[in-house]
Amino acid sequence: MKKSVSVIVPVYNGSGTLRKSLKSIFNTEYHDFEVIVINDGSSDESSSIAKEFPCRVFDLRENMGPAKARNIGVSYAQSEVFLFTDSDCFVEKDWVKRMYEEYKRIKHETGELAVLGGRVLPNRNFVSKCLAYSGYYSFQHGDALISMPHLCASNLLVERKIFNEAGGFNEELTIGEDTDLTCRIYQRGCRVVYNPFVYVIHEHQKTMLEFFEHQNRWGETIGLDLEIKYQKIRKLNPIFLNQNPYFYLFFLIVPVSLAITCKSVLKNFKYDKSILLCTPFIFRDIVKCWLLDIRSNRIFRSIPTNICPFIAATFN
Repeated sequence: MKKSVSVIVPVYNGSGTLRKSLKSIFNTEYHDFEVIVINDGSSDESSSIAKEFPCRVFDLRENMGPAKARNIGVSYAQSEVFLFTDSDCFVEKDWVKRMYEEYKRIKHETGELAVLGGRVLPNRNFVSKCLAYSGYYSFQHGDALISMPHLCASNLLVERKIFNEAGGFNEELTIGEDTDLTCRIYQRGCRVVYNPFVYVIHEHQKTMLEFFEHQNRWGETIGLDLEIKYQKIRKLNPIFLNQNPYFYLFFLIVPVSLAITCKSVLKNFKYDKSILLCTPFIFRDIVKCWLLDIRSNRIFRSIPTNICPFIAATFN
């Protein structure tokens, strides 16, 4: 029997978190959904772990990247609604049901809804919390439903019809493919909504160095391209895309870092009192990400990439 929702989970060498992730997805009394796991060329036990659960598991011979893996998952999906998460994400109880019911409710009330993105929270790891508060999840705004073009595939619902019309995930991208998709859908005039009331926890095990390397990869590959391509819908002033790194170093990095740190502390204090202990590290993380990019080989691409989302999150 055809299910209402297809949950699609790509995994690459995710044996350390996949079992817990799938347990959280199936932690529900709601059963009107299927789970499709795309094993993206893993060399560990990811495939055998996925087969412990009532999932449809498809093994790729080689690592193709998350965009390709998700598109393959969609090709096997039977439902008209796709729900995406990652193998290192743990979802709240009844996550599928809550996301699907929110989607139906909003569409019934407004008459249209193409994409619904939910909140992504850090785990309790100190580094993870510092990174989150410093703007790693900068697409998240407040505690109300709002239109938000750039969302994260860790907690994302998309209609089949809209997904197909937009051409799916861009398989040439190895990072930022989720932001690219939701921005393209938004540009088509479809309604894209951020819903803060349904969350997943992203089990980042990154060290500070790994996070800096991630930021460099983003900037040196497609980060700036996305910022320029979608700057109109992100409502960024073109001055913020100045490609002279010294402009950012001397005129923006320190004051903007201070502003973001203060806003983050004030905004999150009611949820997590221990954020006061993180304050100096939050400021350090923001500044060091940008300074590290100045030293990278492609500084003209990476500096604007790091600063634009933070500016958008602070001043929008």
